[in-house]
Amino acid sequence: MPRKKVVKDARVAGKPDDNFKGFIKHNLTAVEKDDFMGWLDKQDPTSFFLFAHEQVDSGYVISLKYDDYNETYQASMTCRNRAHDNFGFVLVARAPETGTAAFLLMYKHVVLLGGNWLAFHEREKEDRVWG
Repeated sequence: MPRKKVVKDARVAGKPDDNFKGFIKHNLTAVEKDDFMGWLDKQDPTSFFLFAHEQVDSGYVISLKYDDYNETYQASMTCRNRAHDNFGFVLVARAPETGTAAFLLMYKHVVLLGGNWLAFHEREKEDRVWG
């Protein structure tokens, strides 16, 4: 698959923490969790890799790791593209398995937030139960 180059001027020089604005931490409500599980059942196992490829080429950093503190797996996306409204923010997803965390990150970015993480801040906050 040919790789598209990110416009160098849009990327950030220096350390990643130099431009940190905050975390977008939205745990799923019970209704959102049910919707996510239905959405997850319809996903091709390779669709996350295609998603990740596109996001990295657009100036995002994607990370998957075990979170000792919460005893879950964490997936995160950091926007390092100055030209994007998400610049400086980090979107986080947690789940009991690595693959579920990865797909939850994709779900949050694509389905819940439509690529606009700042939309989360405009939502009325509900009881948070998962994610």
